[in-house]
Amino acid sequence: MSTIKIEKIQHKGSEKIRIEFGYDKERIERVKQIPGAQWSQSQKAWHIPDTNEDVEKFNQLFPDSPIVQPTPEIPPKAEPQEPQKARNEIVVEVSAKNIWLKMPKNTADIAFVKTIKFSRWNPKSYRWEMQNYADNLDRIKQYFGKRITQIVTIDEPKRKTNLAETTKISLYDKELPPTTKNQIRQFEQWMIHKRYSESTVKNYISALTTFLRFVLPKIPESITDEDFVRFVNEYLIPNNLGNTTQNQTVSGAKLFFKQIVKTQFDPEVLERPQREHLLPKVLSKQEVAVIITGTANLKHRTMLSLIYTCGLRRSDVLGLKIEHVDSKRGLLSVM
Repeated sequence: MSTIKIEKIQHKGSEKIRIEFGYDKERIERVKQIPGAQWSQSQKAWHIPDTNEDVEKFNQLFPDSPIVQPTPEIPPKAEPQEPQKARNEIVVEVSAKNIWLKMPKNTADIAFVKTIKFSRWNPKSYRWEMQNYADNLDRIKQYFGKRITQIVTIDEPKRKTNLAETTKISLYDKELPPTTKNQIRQFEQWMIHKRYSESTVKNYISALTTFLRFVLPKIPESITDEDFVRFVNEYLIPNNLGNTTQNQTVSGAKLFFKQIVKTQFDPEVLERPQREHLLPKVLSKQEVAVIITGTANLKHRTMLSLIYTCGLRRSDVLGLKIEHVDSKRGLLSVM
């Protein structure tokens, strides 16, 4: 039987005890008896809250691998008061883009910080981080009030602008001539008349406008297929814009030059990029076993087993009936 590894960790802003062992059905059932026990996919292990109640329950269930709580140390003589004062300080650091908040651990304060959108706890720097936008800073000042001991303004170093970003900024500074703008409006009205979806109209107009800005000072009537090749090589690829943007530009350009602009340019020569083929994420046998055995309900466990072993979809399992099972031949008919 494999040994049990135990360590204290910070998980999602809380003190936890990480419990790791090889797959063992009996141990899993025992861990589940601990009130706060949870399986963590990111930790690849079980964890329980670092409380006396949960630790005592664990020690009862696993007497051979007890969790030994450290003996509290006798605090030194309280001569300097600065360390205690530092722990009680609430320090706010602010930059143009971010806010960092260092504060003592308090359930009510933590609950407030979590209401701020995109806030997260950084266990390395022991502080909360969030974006400096909207009224986030004002909310922090209003909530903590005079409890804030220090507000520090930080000037973050400017990131060097690469060539792709320079291309993108200068491109969007270009102004299209009134005739081209009128053609784009005609194209937009044509798509609306043809009942294209709102998102399709928006994406096609955005992609086409970017392309027409790129080829300036050329007007749409003088554009050739070489211009589109240059657009892909000199703008889309350097700016790390994906296949979706290129496809939207191709689709929008084909419709635009076919319906609005009368030119010798043949939009049918525009080639689409190859479709990206991403490898699927496959769970290991141990991960699948943990998912199946971690389900207490027998019906749900059976459904998960069928989905995994037979490669079924959820709808296939929900549609199964008794007559679909051929127990003699070991077959399952999926309608």
